[in-house]
Amino acid sequence: MKEIKLPNYMYMASPLHVAQTLGQIPTEKELETKTKNNYIFVGAFIGVSVALSAYLIWDGYTANKKKTI
Repeated sequence: MKEIKLPNYMYMASPLHVAQTLGQIPTEKELETKTKNNYIFVGAFIGVSVALSAYLIWDGYTANKKKTI
């Protein structure tokens, strides 16, 4: 395991603060951003799925209507 040299002021800091400063664990803001990005991605996927389904239903309806006339 590689040793990490800490500046003098970090020796008295809490382990959580040191780990977040070194980038070993994500901060609360990074977790919040990741959660928002996941919601946006899932929302976009659902929106595209609904739009595609609506288009396919409409296309099938118009094709069936043309076939019966």
